[in-house]
Amino acid sequence: MDHELLKTITLFSRLGDDDLGTLAGLMSETSVPQGAAVVKQGEWSYDLYAILKGRAEVLRDGTRIATLDAGECFGEVGALERRPRTATVVALTPMRLDALAASSTTSSRRSCAS
Repeated sequence: MDHELLKTITLFSRLGDDDLGTLAGLMSETSVPQGAAVVKQGEWSYDLYAILKGRAEVLRDGTRIATLDAGECFGEVGALERRPRTATVVALTPMRLDALAASSTTSSRRSCAS
């Protein structure tokens, strides 16, 4: 993952180049077809997703509560709090995502603490 591309993600935009480089090494890029559910409400998952390209809708109990575009993130509740997903996210268009697994952040925190 190119750390310059991560600067376009709102959540990461204030990080310095060193931190972005470290983060880029922890993320993996994936593609999602239109209509696919990236995450489903109630399921356990520990990944945070950053939208590089495309658009998604966020559904809670079947009702649309938000629309997400490139530069936005989702999945932070599952990644940070390790609890079931609070919403379903469905790709409205083909999407490119960067995924950050919570296990990656745990090992990174351990290495920083050493």
